[in-house]
Amino acid sequence: MATLSMADIRWRARRDPGGGPPIFSVMFLTEHDRRATAAAAGVRDYLAGLAGRRRAEYDPDVVVAIAGERRLGHGLAAGCFDFYAWTARTLAEELGEERARHLTDAGIDTPSGLRLRLFDQVNQHDGGYVPSGRRDEALARLARSLGLAGEDGPALDAALRLDAEEEALLAPPETAPSVVEVLARYNRAALATVLRQSERIVFTLHQPAGGTIRRLYAWCRRLGVYADIERAGLETDVLRLTLAGPDAVSAAPASTGPRLALVALRLLRALGTHDTAAAHLHVNERPYRLLLTRVLLDVPGLALTARDRDIDSPAYDSQVEEALAAAFAALQRQGRAAGWRLVREPAPLLAGRRVIIPDFALDRGGLRVYLEIAGFWTPGYLAKKRAALAQLPADTRLIIAVPDGSLPAFADLPFPLVAYREAMAPQPVLDAAARFDALAARTAGGAERLRAACAASAGWLALRELGPLLGCYTDGEVAQALAAAPPPPGWQDIPGAGLCSTALRNRLSTALSVHWQEAGEGARLTLAGVRALGVSPLPETDEALLALLATLPACRLAHESLFEPAVLPRESAVSEPADRLQRPVEVAATPPPRSRPRRTTARAPALF
Repeated sequence: MATLSMADIRWRARRDPGGGPPIFSVMFLTEHDRRATAAAAGVRDYLAGLAGRRRAEYDPDVVVAIAGERRLGHGLAAGCFDFYAWTARTLAEELGEERARHLTDAGIDTPSGLRLRLFDQVNQHDGGYVPSGRRDEALARLARSLGLAGEDGPALDAALRLDAEEEALLAPPETAPSVVEVLARYNRAALATVLRQSERIVFTLHQPAGGTIRRLYAWCRRLGVYADIERAGLETDVLRLTLAGPDAVSAAPASTGPRLALVALRLLRALGTHDTAAAHLHVNERPYRLLLTRVLLDVPGLALTARDRDIDSPAYDSQVEEALAAAFAALQRQGRAAGWRLVREPAPLLAGRRVIIPDFALDRGGLRVYLEIAGFWTPGYLAKKRAALAQLPADTRLIIAVPDGSLPAFADLPFPLVAYREAMAPQPVLDAAARFDALAARTAGGAERLRAACAASAGWLALRELGPLLGCYTDGEVAQALAAAPPPPGWQDIPGAGLCSTALRNRLSTALSVHWQEAGEGARLTLAGVRALGVSPLPETDEALLALLATLPACRLAHESLFEPAVLPRESAVSEPADRLQRPVEVAATPPPRSRPRRTTARAPALF
C-alpha cells in the first residue's frame, strides 16, 4: 500500500457542537471530483512516460504542477507508485552477457562486489586513494584484471553504481491503472495515515449479540490488533470496543496504519443503526476526533474486497498460540491429551465492566477451563491485561500463560500461572487444568459401575475400558480410583493392563499345563501360541498379555531375543545354550509401574 505522511493528506477541522475536541475530516477523492480525476490522469500519464527510465529523472515538482497542489500531487503520485515499481538493473543488462560472464567467473555478481574488487586494487596499487586524473587508469586496470579490455573501464564505471537508488528503472504494470484505481489507492493510504495518528479508536455497540462480539473480536485478533471490550455501565447492554491506536498492533510499524484501517472498515460493516465509532487523534500536538460512519464504505478504495478479507489473516495471533495448538494436536493424535479438547476463542467472560475473550478453552466432560496467553507485548499492554484479569471472580476456572520475565506482574492474581519462553509446552497447561477437576467427585459411583461391569464380563476388562467406568482420563487416575475402591472379590488388578477374573487366570494356567504335558516341558510357546490355546477372552495387546502371564505361577518368561519373549513352564529345568548372548530373565510377579516407561536406547551386548 502507498505510504503517505500527514503532510500529504488534505484535511480540515470544525468545532464540535458538544464542546469536545475539533472534528477532523479527511478530504477523500471521488470520480465525481473533476479536478481530482484530471490530476490523477495527469500524474498517471507522467509516470507512464517515465517507464524504463532512471529514478533520477523523476521530478516531484512536475506532479505538484500537474495537480496544482503539493499535497494532492504527492498523494496521487504515491497512489500511482502502488502500480509501478523501481527496479535495479543487473550487471548483464548494463554490461551485456559476455562482459557479465567474465565478472561471474571472477566471483562478482553484484555492483557491491565490483566496488569491493576496485577498492582492493586501489589499496594495493595506489595506497588507498586515486586522484580524479588517474580514475580512468584505475578502471582500465580493473577491467584487465577481470579478463576484459582496458577500454571497458567506462562501462564498469557505470556498473559500479547500478544499485544506487537514483539508478533504478521504473517498471510499468502489465495494464495501466484506471483513474478510479489511482483515487482508491490514495483514499486507502490517506485513511491509514490518519489512523496511524490515533490514540484510540472506539466503537460503541448497542445490545450486540454475543456471537457478534466474538466475531468482531476474532477479526481484530486475526489481524494482530489487540481490542479491549467493556460495558458502558454495569447495568447496560451497551459495549465499547476499543483499539488502542498503533500500540494495539503487533506488526511492523509500516503496516500499523493499514491494519488499523482494515480493522476499522471491517468493524464499520457490523455497526447497527444506533452504533457509533470515532478515532481520537493527535495531530500537530492537538487533539481531534475523526467520526467513522458507514458512509466511508462508499468512498472509492474503502469498500472491503475479498483480498482485504484474506490478506495477512493468520489463523493465530502469535507463534506462541500456533505452536501450542500444534503441540496439543500432536498429543491428541498420540492419545496423551487425557481427554482434554482445545477450543479456540471460546465464549466471552465478564470482568466487572470488561469483556474478556480468552485465547483458548480446555474442555473435558462437562468441565471448561479457560486459557489466557499474555504475549510479548508492550508494558502498557501487560498492565491493561493484568488489570482486566484482576476483575474476574476468584473462582473463575482460568489459567494464565505468562512470559518468564512478566511473572511478577501477574503473581498476585488468584489463578494458576504457566511460564513460557519462546514456546509453550502443552503438558504444564494440562497439569494446571487438572487442578480444577475434582477426581473424587468425578469418580463417585465408579465402584458400583465396576462391579456391574465385572459381573457382565467374561473375565477380562482392558485398561481402556476402566477409564470410562471409573470416570478417569489417565492411567494414573485409574490407579488412584482402584486404590480407593479395589476390584470386587474374584478379580485381580493387572497394573498397566486391566482387570482379570480368577476364573480366567485358572483357565489359562490349566491350558498351559495341559499343553506342556502333551508337548513336553522343554517346549517353548510364543504369544501367538498362547492365544492359540483357545482360552478367551485374552487381552488384545501383547503388552497386556505379557503382564497377565507374569502373574501366573504356572509359567515364566524368557527374553531370548530382542523381539518376543518365550513362555516356559516355571518348574522347567531346560538348560540354555552356553553361547547365547542373553540368558533368560525371569520376570517376577511384582506388578510393573503404571507410569509410562522412560524410553531408552537398547545397548547391544559386547561381542569381545
